[in-house]
Amino acid sequence: MKKITTLLVFMLLLISSITAYAEDYALINHYPLLNDMKVANKQQLIIAHIEEILNQSNKDRDTFNTLEKEFNQALIGLIEGDEKMKLKGTKIATLRGQLNSIKTLWNQEKITLINALNSDKRQEKALETLHKLSTKLETLNECYKKSYKQYKLNSTFSSIVKQHTYNHLTRQRLALNIIN
Repeated sequence: MKKITTLLVFMLLLISSITAYAEDYALINHYPLLNDMKVANKQQLIIAHIEEILNQSNKDRDTFNTLEKEFNQALIGLIEGDEKMKLKGTKIATLRGQLNSIKTLWNQEKITLINALNSDKRQEKALETLHKLSTKLETLNECYKKSYKQYKLNSTFSSIVKQHTYNHLTRQRLALNIIN
């Protein structure tokens, strides 16, 4: 009897976790800022790649320039939207604040990064700048995750309300049919 009970409990847990995963997968595909969230994650990889370039003895200017342009374009797209990159931009105050903070830091410290390509003396300052940018990008990604969790919560709540409304209206129709 214990084996059957244990097996049933295990199967229920497995089914419920598969269902929860499927619901989460369906929701994330409808999340309007999904691509923005992916690009924000990619921004951290660009910063890491720039750091690698600065740590090399032969600093590759062409790759640095390409990464700088890519970072700028993505940053502006995250703030304002970009059809080519399929970025929506955002009106959410927290996300916009973080993005503007990153943009300000990036614009102020870009010269430091370029100077670090020319001189090893400025490399330490450039690495500090990259660390600050990386920290701000981590915070931004956390904000995107919170936004998704809120979207998920709202979607779940909306689904419950719709289901309740549907059930309530169905009972009313059935009640009216019985009265007639």
